[in-house]
Amino acid sequence: MIYNNNPSSDPERIVPRLGAGPDRGFICEEHRLPIPCVNLEWTEEGGTRFFSLFAVPSFEETADGTVHYGSLGAVQEEHRFMAAAMSGVLMFNGEKDIHCVAKSKTAPYGGGYRNLPPGSSLRKQYALDWGTAARPGQGFREIVRKGMELFAPEGARPLTAGEMIRLKTNALDDRWRTNERGAAGYVKFTDSNAFGNVSKHPLHYMYGWTGQCLKLAWCDAKLGFGQGRKSG
Repeated sequence: MIYNNNPSSDPERIVPRLGAGPDRGFICEEHRLPIPCVNLEWTEEGGTRFFSLFAVPSFEETADGTVHYGSLGAVQEEHRFMAAAMSGVLMFNGEKDIHCVAKSKTAPYGGGYRNLPPGSSLRKQYALDWGTAARPGQGFREIVRKGMELFAPEGARPLTAGEMIRLKTNALDDRWRTNERGAAGYVKFTDSNAFGNVSKHPLHYMYGWTGQCLKLAWCDAKLGFGQGRKSG
């Protein structure tokens, strides 16, 4: 959702940011986070320190079927940042009660506030982790390491590793395109399927973001060398 205030994004686009100034920050629904955690890093006595706040995912369902999760984020104070674990209230670009509903699109949201009748309670589990990062800027890596230990995720595994590699190789080969002008690469979206090109854009390559074409080229080369294929 947000890393280091998303500095590489277009400043004119609506993307997750903290906002400028004290009492501003970014808080999102915990179920939108691949790993439900907020991580802070700072320098102390010449070393790099980090602190991570994990939320153990849970939800409550009301009588009308509405599912309610908690929220996580960070809020700026005058001289520091504060990790925030909330009842579900949100903040986007420093604006309270705003959430992201689509790409570069936000909307008001007030559903995170809870009214507890007399005698009722709200329970939530969290895990805290802190320590020293190996290098500056790498404290967030501990989220993945500790998240694996904490949540012990296990997928359904409907396919074997060999079947997954075969299907992904077919998709890789299908996305390879060349043209008469010498361009070559893997298209971002393909049109060789029953429903055609659903992206509403002409076929095009993508070298930004996650280095899509370069990553796929590496995979193709790895498969070729591993299987002793010079072409095809």
